[in-house]
Amino acid sequence: DDSLSVHLLNNITWQTISAPKIFNQGYSMNIAVTKSSFRSWNGAFGDTQNRFDKRASNSKQYTRGDPKSQSPFSSLELSSDPFAPWAFGGTATPTFVAFNASLEEMW
Repeated sequence: DDSLSVHLLNNITWQTISAPKIFNQGYSMNIAVTKSSFRSWNGAFGDTQNRFDKRASNSKQYTRGDPKSQSPFSSLELSSDPFAPWAFGGTATPTFVAFNASLEEMW
């Protein structure tokens, strides 16, 4: 079934003020969330363990801003690779970050 459906995330401890970045033909997603953190889901066709309604595949926290719950100030931007892009963005402090789909830092 190729229909679109909505699944609510249960028991999450974060919020976001920016839109998620979806890539890998819709199977993967990165998002900036509260506490100067990022989450990623890395899926593939037929993969049921990394669906967006499950716990994130990866999580990374940077130095918190003020207040401590502050989300990163900007939405992530992705490089041009449609399957495994690099993500670029700012944290809740004046720090610029770049990482891959598994949240491994570029620098």
